[in-house]
Amino acid sequence: MRRLIAYAFSEKALKEQEDLLQKFIDKLISRLGDKCSEGPQDIVTWFNWTTFDVTGDLAFGEPFGCLEDARYHDWVSQIFQGIKLYPWMQTIVYLNLLPLAMYLAPKKQRDAKIAADAKAYAKLDQRIARQKDQHRKDFMSYILQENKEGTSEGMTLPEIQETAVILVIAGSETTATLMSALCYFMLRDRKVYERAVAEVRGLFSSYNNINMTTTNELKYLPAIVEETFRIYPPSPNTFPRIVPGKGEVIEGRWVPGGITVGVHPYAVTHYPDNFYRAEDFLPERWLAPALFQKDDLSPELFANDKRHLSQPFSFGPRNCIGKSLAYAEIRVIMSKLLYTYDLSLASESDTPDWPDQPTYSLWEKKPVMVNLTPVKRN
Repeated sequence: MRRLIAYAFSEKALKEQEDLLQKFIDKLISRLGDKCSEGPQDIVTWFNWTTFDVTGDLAFGEPFGCLEDARYHDWVSQIFQGIKLYPWMQTIVYLNLLPLAMYLAPKKQRDAKIAADAKAYAKLDQRIARQKDQHRKDFMSYILQENKEGTSEGMTLPEIQETAVILVIAGSETTATLMSALCYFMLRDRKVYERAVAEVRGLFSSYNNINMTTTNELKYLPAIVEETFRIYPPSPNTFPRIVPGKGEVIEGRWVPGGITVGVHPYAVTHYPDNFYRAEDFLPERWLAPALFQKDDLSPELFANDKRHLSQPFSFGPRNCIGKSLAYAEIRVIMSKLLYTYDLSLASESDTPDWPDQPTYSLWEKKPVMVNLTPVKRN
């Protein structure tokens, strides 16, 4: 299944999709310009609208219309509720109680998940019906073009359906979460924000120069991204794996077969033995020593940081296939936002407790209210 969609996430395919990505990013920047005079904007909501529109278009050939209507599509709202079902289902599966899932899982979240999946299946049916008339490629193009249902060469329809559901959730909510947290942490530290602004506005001579290729030249903004991933991984909980066979030796200890194991990303990246001042937001820990400025902390303080332990996209052959898309989306959106607007946290969001949130495999984010002032240029 991964092989069938791998090309959709290749560098070549991403370049083919850049015009679509830029269309939605430009709409985000434009809509923020329409609204910013009305007062602080919840940047969490705007990022969610953007990433869901992008992923909807890439997965089904048409967006959710969130940015256009400036509101959540009913489907997106159901997805958010349905996500809360995941911890329950993990527990039910772990206890071998799957036949009783309909009775054990909370009805509100269960019904939302069923309704959201049904909409995804219906949207997928429409997309499949358009296959011959589809003039541009999307995720489904790569899945369907070689698909031979019932053989080892393709996916069955149920497999395609579940893949579509996963692509929408994984490709939207996590990216929006990272950018929301990035804005919060960056705007809480004016030195970090001002350095990011100086880099973006110094590198790009015009708004139209900001794209997937040119943003690869950034040095400091990527460090902010990596530090946000470390301190606030969008998927903060363990990705469970089952020990195969009779058992395995893991980290020098025998673990019997059938036991569920995993690494907890949030715990790993907040453990003081792994990172210097692990609870503090310090983007310079991701910079090469030559890029440190005189008012930065000394590079030697981060010499023992185990940076390889920050794995927000998971690790190994089952890591997130959309990693390159996520990085490209984050770089371009944040660059265009910083280029176009001066930003500051509104007083109601300028508090230290924003990260104190419940998780249901993904964070249940609080608003991040941001003041946006258009930059005046000659």
